[in-house]
Order: sequence, then structure tokens, then C-alpha cells
Amino acid sequence: MEKETAIFRFLDYRIIKSLIELHPENGETSSKLSVSLGVPENINISGNNITYPMNVSIQDENNVLNIEVNIVGNFEIDKDTEDLQSFIEINAPAILFPYIRAHITTITSLSGIKPVILPTLNMTKNK
Repeated sequence: MEKETAIFRFLDYRIIKSLIELHPENGETSSKLSVSLGVPENINISGNNITYPMNVSIQDENNVLNIEVNIVGNFEIDKDTEDLQSFIEINAPAILFPYIRAHITTITSLSGIKPVILPTLNMTKNK
């Protein structure tokens, strides 16, 4: 049986910014979190390579906790792909988001606060 190579391939990722700020002077950390997923403006497509930046910002309602994580994913895509935009808009964030989730859970658990565990996202729901 011959293996078929995927037309959209994940190569690697880098966390380029990881910030956690605690402001205990504002009170206790609230369990109600505001999560903002940044839509990239500077996707770089060079030949078959795609560099996809993504960011997540989290704040609790009491402004005690502030988290920012920026990640850059590197992908490869076959040139003859018809629906390139769909692969970029849906697959790239769907592949990168679990790495962001794990990173945020890890840094919050090591910070002496209750770990922040982000829910999974369905990237096709808003499409």
C-alpha cells in the first residue's frame, strides 16, 4: 500500500513571546476569563513554505491575571493546492492551538496559581 503525502504539512513551531503577569493588588484571580485569539495579518508565503503567526491573550475579569502568548508555525504546502486559503485559515490555527493550550497550562501551573486550561476550539465553526 502506497503512502500518500499530505498536501499541507506542519514542519515546526516556536513560542516567540510568553508573558504572564499577576496583579494581586487587584484582588483574587477570577475564574471568568476573557480569551482573545489574534488573527494574523502577516502570514508569509514563500514558495511552498508558509509562516503563520498566532497570538492568544487572556485576562480575568478582576484584571489580576494577564497572559500573552505568540507562536509562529512553519508549514509546507504543495504548489498545486487549489484551496490554499482554506488550509491557511483553518488547518494552521487548528494545528498550532493545542501547543498554545499546553504552554499556557504549563506556565500557569508553575506560577503558583490555579492552572488555566483553555477549551478546545472548532476552527471550522466560524467559517
